[in-house]
Amino acid sequence: MLGLVTLLLMTSVAFCIHAMWIRDISTKDLSVSTEEVQLILDESSDDFAERYERYLLTEVEQLNQISSDLHETNRKKAFTIKLGQMHLTLAVFGAAILLLYLVVLAWRTSS
Repeated sequence: MLGLVTLLLMTSVAFCIHAMWIRDISTKDLSVSTEEVQLILDESSDDFAERYERYLLTEVEQLNQISSDLHETNRKKAFTIKLGQMHLTLAVFGAAILLLYLVVLAWRTSS
């Protein structure tokens, strides 16, 4: 029983460390955006509206992709943390049962 409780505690810690591990997160390179905006502003006014609209649509598309990536990363981390919490709960209950058993056993032998 003690071995099982110890194993559950170890796996709980492992799941939580795995969930907290920093991974690559999707980001956007702003230097490219700055250059694109500068090019749009330098263009003639006839082409400005069309290029600006295209630029905004591209930006929204990229931000949607980044948002989707972050959502998926958070979903995976939440699942891993949930597993760790379940293992920790089982380990605490196991330790409590083991402690109660030892208390009852000590009480019976002292009587």
